[in-house]
Amino acid sequence: MSFQTAAAISAVWRTAVYSFDYLARLRKGQSVLIHAGAGGVGQAAIQLAKLREAGVIYVTVGTVEKRDLVRSLYGIPDENIFHSRDATFKDDLLRATNGRGVDVILNCVGGELLQASWDCIAPLGTFIEIGKGDAIQNNNLPMGPFSRNVSFVCVDLSLVSRVDPTLMTAVMGDVLDLFAKHPELHEPRPLQMYAADKIEEVFRLVQSSKSTAKVSVDYE
Repeated sequence: MSFQTAAAISAVWRTAVYSFDYLARLRKGQSVLIHAGAGGVGQAAIQLAKLREAGVIYVTVGTVEKRDLVRSLYGIPDENIFHSRDATFKDDLLRATNGRGVDVILNCVGGELLQASWDCIAPLGTFIEIGKGDAIQNNNLPMGPFSRNVSFVCVDLSLVSRVDPTLMTAVMGDVLDLFAKHPELHEPRPLQMYAADKIEEVFRLVQSSKSTAKVSVDYE
């Protein structure tokens, strides 16, 4: 494995492992909603959910190209792929689950989409927030879903690393162990390598949200 590929794996897989294994304690048969399924964290989360034998995996994506990617790479059926650009995914998911919602939600959408996602959590479920926007802005979160005995957890790996570096070392060790034992696991795809002098081009690509490619920058 090249250094660039390892770098692409590190952050996204640490996020997935910390979220699903440490916080949600994802169990066999549980249902999952993964927002931005074609993204780096999304792809890692899909692979980990499959490895943990999740019951049904639902994802959201923003474009037709990203829908095609998660379907072709991970076999997610069309009926389990929802649109992430507006709140229609809420009605689609609740319809698919007969109103129950899902056991674990990995969320990165904000504003009214965060509210729509929060409404999709099933009784006893765990909602994992990996976006920072609403927390930084100190936005309100309706309390109603808590009556279903659910948990809401925010993830900030940089904070975990500062406060409890031993814990983050353990998470990274788990990631390495997973890749050693399960050779089918892989980096986010497609992965494009860029030289350091192309950094502005990289930022424009990432900010556009149009490309399905993931990027790694080589500083050598």
